[in-house]
Amino acid sequence: VLAGLSFLLMAMGLGLVTQSVFGMGLHVSPRKLLPALPIWVLLALAATWARDATMPGRWVAVAATLLVLAGIVSSAAAGHLLLHQKSEAAALQDALRRRPERLVVTGDAMLSQALTGIWHDKPLLYAPRPAVLRELVDAMRAHGVRRFLVLASAATPIQDPQLAIQCRRVESHRGEVVGYWDTDILSCALWP
Repeated sequence: VLAGLSFLLMAMGLGLVTQSVFGMGLHVSPRKLLPALPIWVLLALAATWARDATMPGRWVAVAATLLVLAGIVSSAAAGHLLLHQKSEAAALQDALRRRPERLVVTGDAMLSQALTGIWHDKPLLYAPRPAVLRELVDAMRAHGVRRFLVLASAATPIQDPQLAIQCRRVESHRGEVVGYWDTDILSCALWP
């Protein structure tokens, strides 16, 4: 029991401490609980073997009930988060669709993967480094593109003076529940 509780306290502590590293907070979901499964299996086996000797059957039932309840609460919280993520992604994609610019660029890998619904309407290009963005801007110039959109301006290296672009914020998108969706939409013009 002590090992299982210690693991949970350690996992929650690490989740709280590292939330600023990933910018997404503490996630208590089934995948986060996977490392605890071996400990819980051993705890369940020990409880079963010790049932007749020292551990009353009531404690085994309480432990099993708590584990089931933890799974239900975790799954419900994950489902709630996923519903909000889906609606917030749809709102951001709608904002991008309303813009006349044909191309969208971002330096944020997770954001580019989460916005798959926009891919058929507007190409979503990934440019995490200045060299990649320079190549994209050169290709845009060669193909006569004069304006493009930028998402997650902090992750996209648009400050490079060699790009010869001028960007302005045209919209701010703020997530209702998932702060990760807080991003600005910039419209960037290519200098001739």
